[in-house]
Amino acid sequence: MGKMRFGLLSVVLFYLMAVPGSGENCDCFLKKPLRKNYDKCRESISTALEKGENIPLISDDKKFEFFLSLLNKRKEYAVKLGFVLYKASDGARREDLAVHLGRIINNNPRLILQLFIDENYSGEDMRGILLNYGDEYVDDLEKRRKETIKRLESISKIDRKELVEVKKESLNFLYKFKEKLEKKIVEQNGVNQK
Repeated sequence: MGKMRFGLLSVVLFYLMAVPGSGENCDCFLKKPLRKNYDKCRESISTALEKGENIPLISDDKKFEFFLSLLNKRKEYAVKLGFVLYKASDGARREDLAVHLGRIINNNPRLILQLFIDENYSGEDMRGILLNYGDEYVDDLEKRRKETIKRLESISKIDRKELVEVKKESLNFLYKFKEKLEKKIVEQNGVNQK
């Protein structure tokens, strides 16, 4: 009986060591956000989602904050992984990802549009990234309007045939949002003048 337990324990330990979990693969990505580590982390995230498991990169506060710092540095594979994590997350984490990914629009609008296509984004998911500006914009309609105009200008400059449709859809979301903001600003100024 003791030999059987030892044998079973040995097999389990070997399996655990040989097959890294999403935490380990994503830890490698955090250390070196390169293509090969991106591929491994993405695969681990897919597996975790299929099994209904937590994704350490989202559930662990320190890992998540470090990942956001990679997004702030505009690391290409971090941006790509951010699009994967955005769809896999919800609540505050999803909003944080939307804000950080949205900030990249003005620096690399082509990548954002390409990832909308590559990751099968549409409607709400696109709108979430395009129109989430962060807490510093919440109470300042004019600041939001100016940021919306910057995003419109950045996306308008993209002239790639394969991005025409997603560009048109993105510009439509931004134009409509700009119009709403301008109406609110007029209403607010009218109230303030009385």
